[in-house]
Amino acid sequence: MHFQIPSGWRELDNLIHTSLKGGNVAKFGPVRIEKGRVALPNGLYLNYNNLRIDENDEWWYDYGKFTHKLYGAKLMENIVQALARIVVMNAALRIADRGYNFRLQAHDELVFIVPDDDLENAKNIVHTEMIRPPSWAPDIPLTADVGIGLSYGEAK
Repeated sequence: MHFQIPSGWRELDNLIHTSLKGGNVAKFGPVRIEKGRVALPNGLYLNYNNLRIDENDEWWYDYGKFTHKLYGAKLMENIVQALARIVVMNAALRIADRGYNFRLQAHDELVFIVPDDDLENAKNIVHTEMIRPPSWAPDIPLTADVGIGLSYGEAK
């Protein structure tokens, strides 16, 4: 049903060899695959240090003190998670710029401390900012739920 997903995995399998290791820069959605790294639209990078292929034609890279396996689906997951974090944290910054007290980000959730008399206005602003598409993906369909509570658990 969603044939484009495994097709994307296969494309990234190829780009690991030709771009991430080989150095031929390639565009994949809003990112650029470069030698040893993936350039994100906000100017940051996902780095794949000491990328190498073993005798079984499997790719490996070093991160911290550990060695990790890399393949198209894993690279896709890394890219999607990095892009999601950019979207969520840009929303957090815009909401904080509107005067709301930012306290926590957990995966795709943001937590703000808001005065009781401003809850409805804050809910509208948070929702509007969380569904605002980024400039690098103007057609992305974003959705969000907004909860209120005296604690993080109650707000979920």
